[in-house]
Amino acid sequence: MHEAGAVRALREGDVEGIGGWARQAVTELCTGRRRIEAVRHPLEFVCVPLHRDGLAGLCLHLWEGDEERTCPVAHAHSWDLWSYVLSGTVFNEILDVRDDATRRGRRLYRVDSLDGVDEIRPTERFVTSACERLEEVPAGRVYRLEAGRYHRSGHRGATATVVLGEHRPGAYNLVLGPPAGRSSAGRREPCPAEEVLPLLDSLARAPGLR
Repeated sequence: MHEAGAVRALREGDVEGIGGWARQAVTELCTGRRRIEAVRHPLEFVCVPLHRDGLAGLCLHLWEGDEERTCPVAHAHSWDLWSYVLSGTVFNEILDVRDDATRRGRRLYRVDSLDGVDEIRPTERFVTSACERLEEVPAGRVYRLEAGRYHRSGHRGATATVVLGEHRPGAYNLVLGPPAGRSSAGRREPCPAEEVLPLLDSLARAPGLR
């Protein structure tokens, strides 16, 4: 299956199709037939880009460690997301976020990413948030998050997903942050291939990938 087929399989929830493509991609990464160009994402995972076509892209996301952990950053993507869980378990805490007229809650920040740099700028919106529901997605399943849906993500065990992101015009990446309203910037650090390969080798031995 080519990348266009993988994109279609994820959108349609075809776990057999996307699972087969993912096994092939991981094998190619492990054997050097596909180049590893990974970065450490601010949301605490290693991101390995696999394919880009216009507004859509496929990536492999890898979480290290065997513990259960939830990233504390509440955020919303500028893109629609489909994700197939290859190994481990993914958690999503879906949040109900509402404007706060008292301006005593959390401030919304807009994140613009370019050339590996995340520019984080405050907006004039203050919000409150509450847990709407918790999702637990085990290996072998596809889940979807729409652009603009606020959430926190976590994982249990050594977890890996294949993610399709498709940018929605007019949407922005947003995070909930402190009320002070200070701008900041952070650079996404490259993750050397020699650090990614042990994660890929472990993934290749996972039950769903053999």
